[in-house]
Amino acid sequence: MTIEQVPDTLSLSETIHQFIQNRLNDKLETLKSDDPKREELIAQHEPITWINDAARRVKQIQLVTHATKYHHPDAKGSSIYFKTGVFQCDYFVSTASIETILKPDVVGNAAALDVNKFLEVAYEGETLLSRVFRSDEALFHALPGTDAQKKSWLHSFSAITDPDDTITTHGLAKQVYFPVDNDDYVLLAPLYPTSLVHAVYEKIKDDKFGDATKSAREASKKGEYHEQGYCAYPELAIQNFGGSKPQNISKLNSNRGGTSYLLASLPPIWKYREVRPIKKEEQFWREFYHETKLSIKAIQTFLKSIHQDNDEPIRAQREDMVDEIIDQLIFHAEKYKELTAGWSSAEDCELSDAFKHWLDPDNFNDDDIEWQTKVADSFGFWFNQQLAKTKLEGFGKQEHIEWKHLLIDKFKGIMGGRDQ
Repeated sequence: MTIEQVPDTLSLSETIHQFIQNRLNDKLETLKSDDPKREELIAQHEPITWINDAARRVKQIQLVTHATKYHHPDAKGSSIYFKTGVFQCDYFVSTASIETILKPDVVGNAAALDVNKFLEVAYEGETLLSRVFRSDEALFHALPGTDAQKKSWLHSFSAITDPDDTITTHGLAKQVYFPVDNDDYVLLAPLYPTSLVHAVYEKIKDDKFGDATKSAREASKKGEYHEQGYCAYPELAIQNFGGSKPQNISKLNSNRGGTSYLLASLPPIWKYREVRPIKKEEQFWREFYHETKLSIKAIQTFLKSIHQDNDEPIRAQREDMVDEIIDQLIFHAEKYKELTAGWSSAEDCELSDAFKHWLDPDNFNDDDIEWQTKVADSFGFWFNQQLAKTKLEGFGKQEHIEWKHLLIDKFKGIMGGRDQ
């Protein structure tokens, strides 16, 4: 098969030759017309010669997603290229989370970074390295040289993600002895997730300095509406790597000027909301809804997703969701018991006696627990109203009784099982 018979081969070959020619032109511009080094440079940039040299020098660099030199510039341990698709977990953010936007880093001899630039050359949206990995036939025919030379070059380029023959750590790299069975330990050497850090850096940089963000901030300062809005990152810290020579750490570190962002890893500050006496039951249910609206919406969504509720597992799941809301209700009511006893006796308090017994119990010396039934009855009506917002039918007297008895059972458990 000839170069003319493989689709896009000629154009791909021209792209490769143009990259090498551009590098030559940049070097020639720095030399005088009579400089004897010109002929030497021209000879070095013959496509076959240059690619052959690049295939030799590619061993001096490694494509990685996790690098060791971030721990210490003199650390000699292995760096790793994480193959996406190997591990994925929805519970936490990792390198696997950025598979579609992952940018590999390059470590090794900075003088050989031109080899990586060559492999990053894109034609029709695909890099040469990507074509190397999938053994692209068009790339094979686009390269100059004999078939044996091409196979050797492609083999060398494809090993750019491989660490040294022996994976090692180093005394200057971070190490953790992790206990395992039989009082033994395994040595862990956590590596810096440079690709993930770079993705976070670019996201934060765009959120902080992007054109859309600038206009949104200006609108905010003027008190005006902006359709996009913007993200803020309070307590953002900056960490620098490499000092005046960030390229000695890695290529992406050099691209960032040695800067990486650190998000605040602080426990949340509890903002205590002062509890104030309420005057009406409507106010109580309104405040409770605001505290539990996520749970309410969750059960509304669940009910919309099922076609019938006479299936035992479905009924059990529904009851569990209602029980969670009832627990939140009990917790919400406990806040009012922190107030000074007797607050419900104020002249402007329009709460029913049942709610007064529930929310202000220290103001009553009797053992009457009839209030539990009345409060549960109120809850049943209120909860049916929330479920009716789903526009589904079937939330009537029977369901009201069910919600009511679930709360009464909860009251009995709290009161030590005393009968009404």
